[in-house]
Amino acid sequence: MYTATGLCIRDKLRVMHQGGFDSITDAQLALFHNIDIQGTRLTTIAARSGLTKQSMIELVNKCEKYDFVRRSPDPCDKRAKIVTLTRSGFRLVETLKAGIAFSENEIEKVCGSSFLEEMRRELSLYVLKSELTDTMDFTPSTDRTNLVVRGDGTGRILSVAARHFASCTLQHAHQNGYENVKEVSLALFRNLDVGGSRLTEIAARARMTKQSMRELVERAATQGYVSREREAGDARAKVITFTPVGLAMLEQMRHGVIEAEKDLKRKTNSGFIERLKLTLAEYILL
Repeated sequence: MYTATGLCIRDKLRVMHQGGFDSITDAQLALFHNIDIQGTRLTTIAARSGLTKQSMIELVNKCEKYDFVRRSPDPCDKRAKIVTLTRSGFRLVETLKAGIAFSENEIEKVCGSSFLEEMRRELSLYVLKSELTDTMDFTPSTDRTNLVVRGDGTGRILSVAARHFASCTLQHAHQNGYENVKEVSLALFRNLDVGGSRLTEIAARARMTKQSMRELVERAATQGYVSREREAGDARAKVITFTPVGLAMLEQMRHGVIEAEKDLKRKTNSGFIERLKLTLAEYILL
């Protein structure tokens, strides 16, 4: 689901870049997918996106530079900021909608309309049955009526389902002594090789900026899950590696994935998971 979601993002960006918005990155789409028509608090957008406040501030800074959004004090709390779309931002969103339609068409070519209908139905059922819905800082797509971009298509459903799957995985880790592992840190742990990786490599795999990934690495290093070491042969570069504590946490996450898959099977119809794996694999390998 994570990889398929990434391909949907790739297709959306292709349309946006062709439409003249070539400065937009996949990371910045998190902002435009989660902003309301009347504007939204920065902290709310970050929570909906599963990003830290600092990461969202960085994204807003870049989009403000290109005049896609603007910030103003929240009338209800002068300490908070409201992010709203500019005229250029609304034009960008219209192009994004065309990108969503294109990505939907591309996945339908491989998976077929009947399976897409089944996938949307089954994964929506999985999300609605999840005990974690109320505890996640995320509003399911069925309730997101004020969003500028109504993401009710396949890419959106895959993204929502993937986040619920991750929450189930995290629940297992939390129950086994790793309560300080948060959803935002999964972007690091999911993309860090067991043998170690450079910061730039991890950021590229996670489709995040280098600065945002550095923030996650610093947090994980403080928690004792990773360490930063000089790379042999290049004193300027550092390699991020799991510590023994991090490897133990990773093993619990692996068990959490097994439990999350069992939960997904329980909440969907018989045989759906096998069909999902086979069909998405075909889409990914195309």
